[in-house]
Amino acid sequence: MIIFMRYEKIDAIFNQFHISHYRSQVEQILDLESIYHKLANPEFLTITAALKQKLRDGAAEEDIKIHAFALIREAACRVLGMRPFPVQVLGGLVLNDGCVAEMKTGEGKTLVAIMPAYLNALSGKGVFVVTVNDYLAKRDAEQMGRVFAFAGLTTGLVTSGMSTAERKAAYQCDITYGTSSEFGFDYLRDNIAADLDDQVQPRRHFAIIDEADSILIDEARTPLIISGDQTRDAGEYERADRFIKSLTPADYEKEEKEKVITLTESGIAKAEAFYHLDNLAAAENTTVVHDIEKALYANGMMDNGVDYIVQDGKVVIVDQYTGRVMPSRQFSDGLHQAIEAKEGVTINSETKTLATITIQNYFRHFDKIAGMTGTAQTVADEFRTVYHMDVVSIPTNVPVQRVDKPDQIYTTESAKLRAVTAHVKACLKKGQPVLIGTASVNASEKLSAALTRAGIPHTVLNAKHLEQEAAIIAKAGQRGAVTISTNMAGRGTDIKLGPGVREAGGLCVIGTERHESERVDNQLRGRAGRQGDPGVSQFYLSLEDNLLKIFGGPRAEKLIAKYADYPKDKPIVGGAAERAVKAAQDLIEAKNADQRKNVLKYDDIISRQRDLIYKERQAVLESGSLAGQIDAMADDAADAIIDECVTDDYKVDTQQFIQKLKAYNIAIPQNELVQIRDLDTLKQALVAKFKALHADHVAEFGETLANNMERLVLLRQVDAAWIDHLTATSQLRQGIGLRAYGQNDPVVEYSRESGELFDAMNRRIVLETVKALANLTNY
Repeated sequence: MIIFMRYEKIDAIFNQFHISHYRSQVEQILDLESIYHKLANPEFLTITAALKQKLRDGAAEEDIKIHAFALIREAACRVLGMRPFPVQVLGGLVLNDGCVAEMKTGEGKTLVAIMPAYLNALSGKGVFVVTVNDYLAKRDAEQMGRVFAFAGLTTGLVTSGMSTAERKAAYQCDITYGTSSEFGFDYLRDNIAADLDDQVQPRRHFAIIDEADSILIDEARTPLIISGDQTRDAGEYERADRFIKSLTPADYEKEEKEKVITLTESGIAKAEAFYHLDNLAAAENTTVVHDIEKALYANGMMDNGVDYIVQDGKVVIVDQYTGRVMPSRQFSDGLHQAIEAKEGVTINSETKTLATITIQNYFRHFDKIAGMTGTAQTVADEFRTVYHMDVVSIPTNVPVQRVDKPDQIYTTESAKLRAVTAHVKACLKKGQPVLIGTASVNASEKLSAALTRAGIPHTVLNAKHLEQEAAIIAKAGQRGAVTISTNMAGRGTDIKLGPGVREAGGLCVIGTERHESERVDNQLRGRAGRQGDPGVSQFYLSLEDNLLKIFGGPRAEKLIAKYADYPKDKPIVGGAAERAVKAAQDLIEAKNADQRKNVLKYDDIISRQRDLIYKERQAVLESGSLAGQIDAMADDAADAIIDECVTDDYKVDTQQFIQKLKAYNIAIPQNELVQIRDLDTLKQALVAKFKALHADHVAEFGETLANNMERLVLLRQVDAAWIDHLTATSQLRQGIGLRAYGQNDPVVEYSRESGELFDAMNRRIVLETVKALANLTNY
């Protein structure tokens, strides 16, 4: 009877054609349950060792997949008391194939990941499990690490604040948990390390990414950047801030939709008067223009409580998708300092980019990646195009019982808040817990004030209270609980219903405005109705919401005019308002998708250059001797020096040549130069001088010390040149869009010009390295 019920459930799971080919694999794994259930605990270690040996003997992972899944499934049952359901086994198989498994909230994605993680870790190449924050990484590593240890594998954890030694040890484990930013930053740090011992991330084999749409799609608009300080007088930022605050609205033009703000003619005139300049656009005033632009953007476009918060006297970035603070990140290119000046807090040093990579290009370095999330189908095309990953929707273990009610749309924000308050009161009367989603810290605090005035006890979870997150979420499903939260994307914690809550209707989820992404709305809805629980969701909107005001366009303007005299506390009837909201949401999602595509186009160009420079740099670190490379560089340097001194009639300007050689600690007497009749002979003589200097250094310092000094010199020149190249290409990127006005493709132009800059950078590395080595005694 039990077997019949199990296969009846499998029939329901595989009624979708696109996942039917997994049916036999799921059935084989479930059939092994009776065998693995009889094993003694020590036998799990023995079987793991045997599976590893099979791979070493030439077997493919596909050959051992069924037994690996069955073993770790039983291990989870013994250690955690949780045996993965058939749908979870299916999800694990989908992940193992390098796809995105779309699984509803509460379906146990954390447990799903252990099956493909265990299988892929058996090869010894390592598996990364990527989460959205340190808390979840630590929780999952501790909980699932017990299962892996039971089966004979090791688990590591990478979080912020860890030492190099701790990171290195974590990456040596079979499975390593951490966040995308920590993994990405370690990759960048490894590629600016001065010694092999300072590198921590040796391999990038297989990554399983939780909340894959949040990490691979939403976060993909902002690259990871490692920065270093560059000295600027804080007074300059304060001066620019004072100027901006002296302006009137007529002195600048602001385009909310495009996130652009610029000075008008009157603003430019005031800037010239304020800074005592004749022409603001003159080349010598570029620094002033930069300071003004950043101060204008900080004051006009960046909002405290939305884009950032001020915490303990510091400006801290707020992730717009998750509502989380990012204390280790700064806005780049002086914007962070402009915001600090705006807020009147201590101004930190402006930074320059030392290394950077986009999320997309970091994960492209893996042999295989997979993802899991509750919402992926709406961006399935992007997953397929950018990451070559198909999205597969996994059925729920139990049918979803949640009721999603239609949106309630009001004419004003105040009317919307009153409606939300009334709904919360109605829920409390019957003991139904309420989770209210807001789009920003400011919105959550405004709603909190409204509930407080209404005498409704509640808890607030936003960027200012994240340290209490686990405790707040744990209580959100209890009878009579009211929780206000910023974006629920990536919270990663199930809301379990307390006693009596099912009878009261389950968790009620209320959204107070539509987010830029429909996926975030769906994630909020998905907090209710986990594993067949009852629940309800409803969104309350207003015609004053930012989404409509900024992106609604003519359709929203007509609606606002039409309902100008409409009763304030009565929801708008008819589908016109809902269609306007959907159109605005579609518009901004398309805009964001274009922005991500655009970022990737440009980063793909830099990525090819980055891969080349990092490959060469790694070869320098791993090389036992640099003699051959230095000889080749001396040859190239000789060509470059001679080319610079050749006149129009292909003769060498001897005075210029002699003067230039002084920088290279080389002297060729004029009488010797006169006797040299051709350029090839001149080059041979110059190369011989370089080699003689190199030989002298080896004799003076010894071969080992000389080689180490040469390595240090070369790495310094590579790093300095690459940092300057990143600055140059960043400046090129900022203005390249204007090329479109001349009927030129900006991406093509950027590819060509950044390629020329890259060639110039390589020439500089050669010349500066040879020059430094020639003067090694004084280096």
